[in-house]
Amino acid sequence: MIETRKRMELIHKRVSRYRSRFEKRMIGSMGMLCLGLISGIGYLLSMKQNPGIFTMQGEYGSILLHNSEEPYIVIGVCAFLGGAAFTILCIRFSQRKRIQKAEEGEN
Repeated sequence: MIETRKRMELIHKRVSRYRSRFEKRMIGSMGMLCLGLISGIGYLLSMKQNPGIFTMQGEYGSILLHNSEEPYIVIGVCAFLGGAAFTILCIRFSQRKRIQKAEEGEN
């Protein structure tokens, strides 16, 4: 009985170690994705700076749509999706940590 309990504790420790590695890897990859999106947005904005152009031009509503700049739209959508995915992962990781703390408190 004691050996089984020790084995189960070792298994739980190993699983928690693997989970923490996975969580760190996911957070790191999401951080790199955010940095890539930020650098892409910065690059696009640095290319598009034209002094003296108004943001509203006639019927188009904005310079971005007037010049048919799809990369701005794509980068914006990707940034939103990346931020949403990062937020969801953070919420899940915090829930998992709360559950683990509750389980440790019961034992």
